[in-house]
Amino acid sequence: MKYVNSFARLGAKVERHARGNTTQRRSASGRRNPERDALRNLGRRPNEATRSLRKGTWLGIWWIRYFDQFGKKRREKAGSKSVAIKLYGKRKQQVLEGKKLPEIFRKPCINFSQLVDDALAYSKRNKRSYKTDVPRFACLKEWFGTHPAEELTPREIENVLARAAEKGKWAPSTFNHYRSLMSLSYRLGF
Repeated sequence: MKYVNSFARLGAKVERHARGNTTQRRSASGRRNPERDALRNLGRRPNEATRSLRKGTWLGIWWIRYFDQFGKKRREKAGSKSVAIKLYGKRKQQVLEGKKLPEIFRKPCINFSQLVDDALAYSKRNKRSYKTDVPRFACLKEWFGTHPAEELTPREIENVLARAAEKGKWAPSTFNHYRSLMSLSYRLGF
């Protein structure tokens, strides 16, 4: 798929309009009609909605692309271009209102403690450092256990680990061990 510039096919008239060099339309009596001009020009300038639309390479199927309330990029098949524009507006409104996504996008909420349990089982089977991983995973579970795993941001993780490093006077290698266990948890869980 490639992004489609919907204005390339409309010719020089739209290009002039996009640059702001349009001549005002006049009614039959020769007077300008700003209301009619606004209605005619509606949707001709590139805006956020048209940049976030994508046309499939065959059958004219349009997709939308937007970011949810957690900053995660989402894509959704819409069908025709007019449906895609309406759906995009609806999804952006839902993001602004903080509503949950539709059922097809919802996954069961996974707590970080579930990721830690899976990573600990992997560590027991595959790592020689299992004995040192157990207390570190226990600390991670204590700090982040109740949080949903998708909502934890790298900044939050770094802040918590930095506070623990200052409090416990960790060596840099200890900090890196905790960070690598966090990465392992996410890599195995998602």
